[in-house]
Order: sequence, then structure tokens, then C-alpha cells
Amino acid sequence: MDKIDNTQLVSDIENKRALIQGRMHDKNEDLKDLETIYESLRRKIQEIADQNIHRLITELETGGNIRFEEGRL
Repeated sequence: MDKIDNTQLVSDIENKRALIQGRMHDKNEDLKDLETIYESLRRKIQEIADQNIHRLITELETGGNIRFEEGRL
């Protein structure tokens, strides 16, 4: 191999490295978005669970005299 081939190989490797770094950056951004969505869904599920627990405890404390039913909006 001569110097021209080495220069071309180095250039190709640098281009591929830059491409890979760009892809890694894109994937990291996608992961951040997914983490945000996950946390939002986790909070919503926790809120619903807390509401259901509160309703069930109220029913239990009243001996079933107060019953909550699912409503629709």
C-alpha cells in the first residue's frame, strides 16, 4: 500500500466514524424520548392506582354502604 491508499483509508474510516457517531446521537435522542413517555405513563398509572385504592378503602370503611362506580366522560 502506498501513501495515497493510506490517506484514502484514513479518510474512509473517519467518515464512517462520523456517520456512526451521528447514528448514536439519533438513537440516544430516541431513548430520551422513550424515557419521557415511559415516565409520563408510569405517573398516570400510579395516579389511577392511587384513586382506585382510595375508593376501595372508602367502601371498606363504610361497610359497603357507599359504593363508587366507574363513570364515563
